Amino acid sequence: MSGPMSGKPAPALREACVAAGLALLVALANAGAQPREHELHVVVVDGRVSATADQVAIRTILEALGRESGITIRSQLPLSRRVSLESRDEPMAALLHRLLRRESYMYISAPAPGASELWILTDDPTIGGMVWSSQSDVDDPEAILAAYDSADTAANRLHAVTLLATGDDSAALPTLLAAITDPDPAIREEAIFGIGALGGTGNINQLQTALLDPQPRVREAAIEALTDIGADRAATAAALSGLLHDRDPVIRAEAVDALADIGGEAARRYLRRATQDPDALIRETAASYLAEPASRAPERRF
Repeated sequence: MSGPMSGKPAPALREACVAAGLALLVALANAGAQPREHELHVVVVDGRVSATADQVAIRTILEALGRESGITIRSQLPLSRRVSLESRDEPMAALLHRLLRRESYMYISAPAPGASELWILTDDPTIGGMVWSSQSDVDDPEAILAAYDSADTAANRLHAVTLLATGDDSAALPTLLAAITDPDPAIREEAIFGIGALGGTGNINQLQTALLDPQPRVREAAIEALTDIGADRAATAAALSGLLHDRDPVIRAEAVDALADIGGEAARRYLRRATQDPDALIRETAASYLAEPASRAPERRF
């Protein structure tokens, strides 16, 4: 068979088809392309930020800011929303205000290196905005207590509890104990850390209640606080033993570490139970602790 409709396509037609196919592939690739590492650049000098970002997740930007500035980022939110920004020698507080306009957060600036913190409270911006603190706030515990009692947002409550937790005034203890039941998990966590730092065996019952908190980070904070307080070893070990059945393997591992730190026959009895854990690493860790002489507690293995 012969004629214009038979045989192979003409060279010009083939080239046109190839070009169209390549164009389609490029368009599809661009539509599904993911942001690359080099699309984020951050430099922090003396608290001022120069940065560029092109459709980068907020969490990634915050992590870069934390590495460059020493700010500790605390958040239980995914912060996966992608943003583009450009900043030139901008104060850190001003940049955060632009970056987190849809979130409720608190930025605590401290003069000591590595002491500043950024707390992301919720992705609902209507319940509170930025709260700024300085060293002068920490030096007036009565004012902080009054601020917590009158706080009307989660951001302001967290602001006050954080300052109380980083101080050393025992008068803050009743407020910190009350904050264990705060609706916001970040506030509960910070209050527990403060209680552990202040110490006192009279706080064991409240901290044991926190071991049942629905948020893993709060339960983890309670484990650390109970271990730091160093109350009756048998009673503390019994309280922590319940976490050996926690649904979160990280919490079970923390409980094993804490029991090893506490020491004593009661703790070792619970460690023997942990050698039957479904997680192989937890079983091995518990067994290694039991292999240590009972007279000395091994180092924590995080």
